[in-house]
Amino acid sequence: MDGMVNKKKRTVTLIIIFILLIVIIILTLFIIRKLKKTDTLISVKDIGEELQEQSYWRTDSHGVCKAESGYYYLQYDDNKMLTMIRYMDGNTHKTTPVCAKAECMHDSSDCNAMLGNDYMSTQIHYYKGNIYVIRVDNGMAKLVKIAKDGSSREDVAELFANNGMTSVSLVFHDDCVYAYDHIGHTGAVDSNKDDKEVIVKVELSTGKSSEVFSYSGAYNAIYGARSFGDKLFFQIFNCSLDVQSMKADIGYQLYCYDYQTGKTEKVSDKNISDYYVDINNGILYYFVIGKGLYSRNLSGSESKLIYKSDEIIVMGVLSYDGEYLYIYNGGIGSATNMRTRVDTKIFVLKTDGTLINTIELDNNKMRNLYFGDDKYLFFEYDGRLVYIDKSNIAGDVSIVPVE
Repeated sequence: MDGMVNKKKRTVTLIIIFILLIVIIILTLFIIRKLKKTDTLISVKDIGEELQEQSYWRTDSHGVCKAESGYYYLQYDDNKMLTMIRYMDGNTHKTTPVCAKAECMHDSSDCNAMLGNDYMSTQIHYYKGNIYVIRVDNGMAKLVKIAKDGSSREDVAELFANNGMTSVSLVFHDDCVYAYDHIGHTGAVDSNKDDKEVIVKVELSTGKSSEVFSYSGAYNAIYGARSFGDKLFFQIFNCSLDVQSMKADIGYQLYCYDYQTGKTEKVSDKNISDYYVDINNGILYYFVIGKGLYSRNLSGSESKLIYKSDEIIVMGVLSYDGEYLYIYNGGIGSATNMRTRVDTKIFVLKTDGTLINTIELDNNKMRNLYFGDDKYLFFEYDGRLVYIDKSNIAGDVSIVPVE
C-alpha cells in the first residue's frame, strides 16, 4: 500500500516538475523575444514633399542646398570674418555671389551676398523659393529668410538660446521648420538629468513657434533629423567625453515624430549612428556601430545585415540618392577612443549591400561631407568646396573644385 502511495507521489512530483520546466521555457523564450524586439513597426506615407525637403543632405552639416537649376552654398572668408552666399549653376558649374546690386564688387559687408559674423557658417537651406540661414542676436538663434537673388532678408522667428556655436539644425516640412541644437549637452563638462533637449516648430508664414518634443537627461542632444513622408525621424545622441584621454561613451536611439498626430515614438534602441528611409519601397536602412549596415522593411521587425562593419568602418554616416547608398566612415577608427583614426573613405553600395566603389580621401584635406542629390556628391576638401560627378560613380571619379 505504501509503495502505491509513494509511486503516486513520485508521479505527481514528476508531472509538477515537467509543468514547471514548460513554464520556465515559455517565460525564457518570451523574455528573449521581448529583449530582442527593440524595433517598432512604422508606417510612412509619401505625401509628395520629398523634393522640397531634400533629406539626402546631412542635416547637421548643411553647407550646400539645391535650388531649381543649381546649388546655393556658403563660402567662409577667414581674413574678413565674413560668409558669402554663392550659387553654382547645375549645368555650367559657373558660380556667382548671390547679389544683384549694380556695380557691387562683392568684397565688403555691403554686398547682399555677405553674411556678418553673427550668422552661422554651417547652415543654408532652400525651400519653396527662398533661402534660409541662422543668425545669433544677443544670445538668441533666429531663423532668417533671404530672397533667392539676395535682394532682401528678414527675421522669421526666434528659435532658442544659443551662445554663438554653429549647432542649430533645420528640417523643413509643409511650410514649417523644425529646429534643434545638435550639440546640446553632449560632451559637456557638467551635465545632469534635468538638462532638456527640444525640437521647436516654426510656421514660416506667421513666425509662430511651439515646442513639439523634449527629452531630459544628462549628456544628450537631438541629432540627425530628416523628414520622410508624414514623419520626422531623429536620433537621441548620448555622449560623455573625458577630454584628457579622449575616451567617449556614446549611444544613439532612433525616434520618429508624426506630423499629423504630434506623437513621438521610439523606432529602435539599437546603437544606430545614421539611417535613411526609402519611402518608395518602404525600407529603413541603418548603420549599427561596430556591426554594420542593415535594411529593414518598415512594416516588419526583421532586419538584414547587408554590409558588415570592420576596422575601416566602425561608424557609418548614410545617404541615398534613389539608386545607391553612400556610407562615410569619417576617418573614425573607434567609437570609444576619439584619437583612433583610419583612412577616410566613402563607400558606394547597391541597395542589396553590394560594394561598387570605394572613394579614398586624404585625411589631412577632408573636412565636411555634405552628400548630395542624384547628380553630385559635395564635400569640403583642402579648404574649399568640391564635388564628384555621380554619372561615373561606379568607376574612376574625379574631385572637382567649385570655382
